[in-house]
Amino acid sequence: MNFLSKTLSTLTGASFPYNIEEKIVDPGLGFPDDRSIWNIYNGKNPRTNTKVTIFEFNLKDPVNVGRDYVSLARNSFKKLKLIKHPGVIAAVDFIENENYLYIVTERVLPLYKYLQKYAQVISDDGKWMGLYEVGKTLQFINTKCNCIHGAFDISSGIYVNSSGDWKVFGFELLTNLSSDPDQPFYRNYQRHPVVSNEISEQIVSSVRSFPPKFDSFLYGMLIYKVMTMKDIEGFVPQSKLIGTQNRVPRALATYFKRLVNQNFNLRCTIDSFMNDCEDFFSSNRLVLLNNQLDELKLMTGQQKYDFIKFDLKEYLADDGQEVIFSPGFLENKLLPDILLQYADVNKVKPQGGLSPEQLQSNQELKSILLHYILKISRAVEEETFNSSIKPVIFENFSSADRSIRLNLLTYLPDYIEKLSDYEVQQKIFSPLIAGFHDTNFMIRETTLKSVAMISDKITEKQINNELLRLLAKSQVDPKPSIRTNTLVLIIKISDKIYKNSRNNVIITVLSKSLRDSFTPCKMMALSGFEQLIKQFDLEEICSKILGQLAISLMDKKAYKVRQEAKRIFDLYLGAVEEYSASLPVEEEDEELEEKIFFERNTSPAITKESEAQSSTSNSGFSLGWNVVGSLINPSTVGGQMNNEFNNSTPDLMTQIRKPSVATDTPNGNESKGSRLNLNAADDWDDDGWGEELNLEDETSAPQNETGGIGSNSNHVSSKVHKDSSIGQTTKKVSSMKLGGKEPKKSRTKLQLTVDEDEWGGTDDW
Repeated sequence: MNFLSKTLSTLTGASFPYNIEEKIVDPGLGFPDDRSIWNIYNGKNPRTNTKVTIFEFNLKDPVNVGRDYVSLARNSFKKLKLIKHPGVIAAVDFIENENYLYIVTERVLPLYKYLQKYAQVISDDGKWMGLYEVGKTLQFINTKCNCIHGAFDISSGIYVNSSGDWKVFGFELLTNLSSDPDQPFYRNYQRHPVVSNEISEQIVSSVRSFPPKFDSFLYGMLIYKVMTMKDIEGFVPQSKLIGTQNRVPRALATYFKRLVNQNFNLRCTIDSFMNDCEDFFSSNRLVLLNNQLDELKLMTGQQKYDFIKFDLKEYLADDGQEVIFSPGFLENKLLPDILLQYADVNKVKPQGGLSPEQLQSNQELKSILLHYILKISRAVEEETFNSSIKPVIFENFSSADRSIRLNLLTYLPDYIEKLSDYEVQQKIFSPLIAGFHDTNFMIRETTLKSVAMISDKITEKQINNELLRLLAKSQVDPKPSIRTNTLVLIIKISDKIYKNSRNNVIITVLSKSLRDSFTPCKMMALSGFEQLIKQFDLEEICSKILGQLAISLMDKKAYKVRQEAKRIFDLYLGAVEEYSASLPVEEEDEELEEKIFFERNTSPAITKESEAQSSTSNSGFSLGWNVVGSLINPSTVGGQMNNEFNNSTPDLMTQIRKPSVATDTPNGNESKGSRLNLNAADDWDDDGWGEELNLEDETSAPQNETGGIGSNSNHVSSKVHKDSSIGQTTKKVSSMKLGGKEPKKSRTKLQLTVDEDEWGGTDDW
């Protein structure tokens, strides 16, 4: 392409100010390209980066010179400068030198190429709208300009721009019937490839009688080829034009036959045909919309409001009955007009002196326009979306208006993939999650669903530091579906929760939802446990999960909850049992830990004596208790401090083992003291840990002057004998406190509560 640009620069003798791209029409390739005398290229204006089309004619080419196409090209070059009409191709630049003629226009595509490219997309309404536009332009040329075109066909002279508008060009034979001294049509029509190949001599010979009717025949042949022919053909005989195979509607059949009548006296003009068929074209919704858009710039404020609010929705309906637009119409024609109206509405400020009613009406109009912009954004190309729609989206996300926010969230699935991760994180996320605080449940629920759509585009930090706090509140939302969707979202983003708190958060959330009153929420929690079963280790399953699932086994509200809970419970229990089955079968030495402790804390002599006692005992637990007996035996444990301790503390076990002195009683029974010691032995296991703790200041208890433990033991002994003398057996000896005085009941109570609304400590978040 650079080579081609350099070549053109050399041939023109100056630097060509446009970038030339691919060639779309080459007359040297034969039919249908040979119906044009121009080489046509796609191009781009490097100064504005706008797309253009470049028509090139080589003045020195032998073929052009030999066929006398030079005069045709110069007439077209001249007449395009003179005729200005919306239906005529828009010229951007004209360049002429001794070798070439260049006409730079808006980006267009020849009609036959357009129909081939969009054969499966364009509708009959779209084709009739294009034919209507061509007819109105030819009507203007024939009546207002008093000219005859004389050289248009499906393969030449009609072009389609990026907006889907059909434009007229090919002015090689354009002649002003009253003031054109050269009269190029009469001089050159036999040289033009369209006339010489597509029109019979009978039709051409009658041109001088009434020249505008020649354009009528060409227009009728164009209608036939566009609406009937699937493939591009050349000459069409008269029998086909008026035959039964044409796809001209019955409402137009009579007028169409008059349009292509071979007898020029019976043939109607394009002007009369357009007037007669006005009702038919007015029933075409695309034609109506196109005409209204052309008039939009001339409407007053109230007219624009009525059109946007009431009329436009008929073409962009949400019920599936919307119009099938021509390719490019929405993106390049309707969208720019709507964006222009949106810009005008957005300029209005609350401080502009408008009444509250006017401000409300303006805000409502802004919301409607945003709705249409987002709806059209589905069909636009990426370049148009980035340049025209993205700024509107980012601007409106900061709006507090609920209707605007609802529009943005409703259409989020349509444009979220067109936004980069950075744009979502920096420009969408923060204003989006503000919807969780809205008092309107529709905004909260739509916000929740929208967050699920962008979860793959936001960072872990945003999820853990901002989103989870909001989801914790959303889990207790009054609306049941919001609670359920919150659970769905948490399950989806579970892999992005920080590892150090992930399982705690997930278990807390799912367990809490199992106790929800809404059955679908319970079912979703069970589904979450099933999906994330590989997330938890066996310790968490046993200590935290099985108990929660067990509660659901007794759900009183829904049988399907109990049934599903049973299935999930069996899954988790199966995992535990599978691991348990893999553990060794051999039993470990139950007294091994006691032996190790004893070896570390006693002398070798004691160890040997304990082992000897263990070997002679018949009880499986004799070693352990013999060791304990050895440890508390004053005769085996030496040391100054131990002796003092042993001398000051009564050995209850020794007292129990010694035979008590029997006293004679009237009934010949055992003494009460003996029963006391036996009862104390029976209650040895009751060590007083179940009694209420005395949390009062221990220093308040009175101490013996000696401060020794022996004084306390004397107190205990005297109390025992005193109780035995009155015939009462005192139980729970081990629960007596050493201190000489029974402790008072404590009034201090320790209450430990767990707030289920919290999903972990601060570190977890």
